[in-house]
Amino acid sequence: MQEPKLPRYVVFGEALTDMIRQDDGTWRSLPGGSCWNVARVGARLGLHTGYAGAVSMDAATPFVYTSRLSEEDLDHAETLRHSPMVFQELIPKACELRVACVAGKTFAGALDASDTSRGQTDWRRVAPEECRWQQAQLPTEVASGLQALMSELDLVFGAVDLICTPSGEYVFLEVNPGGEWGMLERDLRLPISEAIAEALLEDYVHTHRHTEQR
Repeated sequence: MQEPKLPRYVVFGEALTDMIRQDDGTWRSLPGGSCWNVARVGARLGLHTGYAGAVSMDAATPFVYTSRLSEEDLDHAETLRHSPMVFQELIPKACELRVACVAGKTFAGALDASDTSRGQTDWRRVAPEECRWQQAQLPTEVASGLQALMSELDLVFGAVDLICTPSGEYVFLEVNPGGEWGMLERDLRLPISEAIAEALLEDYVHTHRHTEQR
């Protein structure tokens, strides 16, 4: 009996449900998440790929948006002690940016949701026709700072959120190692998936060459 051929490239992690907003404002659910997507990319590149993880069964989890709070809202903050919460200063916005950092490259998109009906606090609440992603050019010092952060965190990929204030100051919010970037490639034609594929191939070639030299 022939032994089964084992994959040479295995991805561990959870597969999630991605909610993709359509042009008509409806939402479509698709399997996704960074781990699942990396496994798919590896398979499409011709690698004998395996996926080891769980598939999320909770496709209808309510989405929690960012909300503006007053001091009165914090009077009973003690009741939230068992709930994970992130509080931050309210920052004035000229625009908001999502930056995909991939192996030393940065791909930036910006949008201004200040004049929308529901997106002043969280741009994810805007209707598709209210504002569109625009290509953005990061100042050299901002791009260099992001790459230094990625190197310090030992991340090949990260989705970074920034705010550009009316005075031109760039404020860092977070870097998500599994954050969304598809809307930037779809709307702005930024070659993010190509950069991810190149990074995966480079890592594969480096690992394969190192293994052969042993």
